[in-house]
Amino acid sequence: MDESWVGQNPQNHQPNGAAVWLIPRMKQLISDNYPGTKLSISEWASTADDAIEGGLVTADVLGLYGKYGVDAATYWSNPDAKGPVGLGFWLYRGCV
Repeated sequence: MDESWVGQNPQNHQPNGAAVWLIPRMKQLISDNYPGTKLSISEWASTADDAIEGGLVTADVLGLYGKYGVDAATYWSNPDAKGPVGLGFWLYRGCV
């Protein structure tokens, strides 16, 4: 469960009121109103760059970006290539 307003607002008409559905909702808005427009997410971060959880979150988020067709995403900082977040990027790219 997200620690924000999600699931607390009765006007939240998403399929699952306890889930964010941010990317699918944005993709649908683009499809309905601006077909062909690309979706970019800027300045995102794991909030735990120095912890293993940050690396796992990073790999998971990158996978979700791929799954939902995000066209571009910019990480907030320049993580250490051998730190948890850098290794999360490495895991996402297939360990090559």
